[in-house]
Amino acid sequence: MSWVAESLLSVGFFTLAQVLNKTNWRAGVPPSVINFATYLVAILVFAVCGKAGDLSGAPVLVYLLVIFAAVCIYVGNAASIRGFNRAPNPGYSAAVIKSYVIITLAASVVFFGGELVWHKFFGVALILTGQSIIVMDKKPLAGGKDHWAKYSFIALFSYAALAIAVKYATLSGINQLVFLFWAIAASLPFFAAEAWFKKIAVSKYKKQTGALLLMGIASGFGNIFMWDAFIRAPNMGYVNAINIASVAIISLLAVKLFGDELTRKKALGIAGVILGLLLIVLS
Repeated sequence: MSWVAESLLSVGFFTLAQVLNKTNWRAGVPPSVINFATYLVAILVFAVCGKAGDLSGAPVLVYLLVIFAAVCIYVGNAASIRGFNRAPNPGYSAAVIKSYVIITLAASVVFFGGELVWHKFFGVALILTGQSIIVMDKKPLAGGKDHWAKYSFIALFSYAALAIAVKYATLSGINQLVFLFWAIAASLPFFAAEAWFKKIAVSKYKKQTGALLLMGIASGFGNIFMWDAFIRAPNMGYVNAINIASVAIISLLAVKLFGDELTRKKALGIAGVILGLLLIVLS
């Protein structure tokens, strides 16, 4: 399977996971419970698919990177859920978060010898221009310190750091999905501790078991396809660019399923994202 096909499959799975995320949020499930349940199921998906291995013989730095990646997963997901569900349309938050393509593209070229083809670079630039249109607003940011953009930018940097950590571990000879399996497993205590400190009664959300289970399955397969595509692609920034397609899909689904806003200006930004995606995939 090509890296383009794997990237497109990851878009589908992640979009499903995001829709289920908002469904669970609207049902009153706390972010820590959503994340713990999702990643517990996700690592089971990794195990069933044969992506769980051991790190015996790995350099000490890899073990430190696992802990670092676990922190990135915790911070990134805790922030992204808050940004995603507090935005007028979850696609707006997703657009900000997906902008970490700029960081990973630069890191790939500067540190890992990644390929930078100009027409593909133009596609990435067009996608980011579309994102800018989506997030721009003449009104002052409302919500103060709890504004959705704040959480979205925290998630942006967390996911960029995670992508670079996985890339470095891979260059050290560690299978990226094995590394991610242990990073996700190491992140679970953080989510569990958050629920414990906030005295959240998990048993209250039994009715959402099915939605949480499906969200974990979608997240597991989404990660498997995405991270495998990272290794196959000539530049990991291209994989991120394709995954930005989920911004358009999520934005439209949010209007249809949840009645969220979507202005003409934001729709123009989404069109830019889609055109940039075509340049990446078809050129």
